[in-house]
Parts: sequence; structure tokens; C-alpha cells
Amino acid sequence: RLLIFEPPRQRQRWGDNLILPHANWGDLFLDLYYVAAAYNLSHLLLDSPSNEGVLYLLGLFGPILVDWFTATFFDARFSWGADPWHGFLELARICFLATAVVHIRTVDV
Repeated sequence: RLLIFEPPRQRQRWGDNLILPHANWGDLFLDLYYVAAAYNLSHLLLDSPSNEGVLYLLGLFGPILVDWFTATFFDARFSWGADPWHGFLELARICFLATAVVHIRTVDV
């Protein structure tokens, strides 16, 4: 039986013994997107050390940081199976993140 949607499972209940989740290759590879974003944003600030450059940096850094926090906190608390719905959402999130990282450019005023 193919499940299209499977609700996320809580990793650990209150009062249970501590379970440390293992990192998988997908999470480690996804962290490289955030490293690339930090690298691009640092060079953006070096190339455009103006008020517009700082505002542009904050405008790009904020959503990427919120995405990283949301993904980290969710993955620390919950896990999901191999259903197609969550796989599609994860693929869409990675594509949006990659698009944001690739399109970080210097400020041209």
C-alpha cells in the first residue's frame, strides 16, 4: 500500500532516555548551501560596503537564516517516512534555497 502522506513522528517523548539523531548525507549536503550563502553574502558586503549593501545583506540573510532554523528545529524534534508528499516539499525547499543562493549579487545602484 502506497501512502501519499504520513504524519511526522515525534523523535522522543518527555521523560524518555535521550536519543541522539544521526546525521545523514542529505543533511550534510544541504548544509553546504548555507555555507555557500554565507560565503556569497560576505563577499557581497566586501564589494558593497554601503548602507544599501548592509540592507541588502540583511534582507537576504534573514530569510535564509529563518529557513535554516526552521529545518534544524523540525528535524531535531520530528522525523517522517519516505512518503512522496514530504519528499516533494523537501525538494521544493532545496530548489528555492539553491535559487536564492545562486542569485546573490552585488548591489548596483
